[in-house]
Amino acid sequence: MNSLKLILTILALMLGDITNAQDIGFYLGGDYSQLAAEGSFGTSENTTQFNFNNQDQFNLFIKIKHPLPFIPNVKIKYTTLDFNGETEITNPIEFNGVSYSGTISNTIDIDQTDFILFYSIISTDTFSLNLGISGRKLSGSFSVNELDIGKTQQDISEVLPMVYSSINIALPFKGFSVNAIGNYGSIDGHTSFDAEAALSYEVFDNVALNTNISIGYRLVKLELEDLDNIYSDLDFNGVFIGLAFKF
Repeated sequence: MNSLKLILTILALMLGDITNAQDIGFYLGGDYSQLAAEGSFGTSENTTQFNFNNQDQFNLFIKIKHPLPFIPNVKIKYTTLDFNGETEITNPIEFNGVSYSGTISNTIDIDQTDFILFYSIISTDTFSLNLGISGRKLSGSFSVNELDIGKTQQDISEVLPMVYSSINIALPFKGFSVNAIGNYGSIDGHTSFDAEAALSYEVFDNVALNTNISIGYRLVKLELEDLDNIYSDLDFNGVFIGLAFKF
């Protein structure tokens, strides 16, 4: 009987969610960043290199971590990728069947919503590792505009399967930690990737509420191949500051 209990305990630890009791709770947070964008997009494989202004972006998330084995933890994250700029086109380009040249305005307006299911593979007071899967809902539009010709816009909407990972390492200074988060997915020629690393400080900690501030750096890549007639090869990067609460 004791052997059977030991085997069942080991199986539960291997297959279950090993969550530190201090990590259990409801999390709410977000961050502000000013990202730089570079790259190309179009409605054919012959995409156009556009100029983009650095612009403010926002990221919001909620997360639930629980002690129940087998049942994954849940995280939902919302991210904006909204950029515009002006590009001088010397050789005429075609976007959605309309020819453009001269000085044109170009705009990307994309919302990303990640629905993440993950397990705490390792969770201690000093180190944690989370792994999971997610579905990334991409929605938004790409457009070009010229004063005489007018605006042409192409909307996109798709759900991409992703893998998710995050680590957190406590530093030997009270309240400080470093963390990193990554998401990657590639299917049907479409690739979506983002990674970030941050330094966090716990400014408030008690039984009812924990508050953390963080500063970090984020990289985002979006490659689309004929997604609703859009092709793209875009990179975004920049510094962010964030605030998170645990209840």
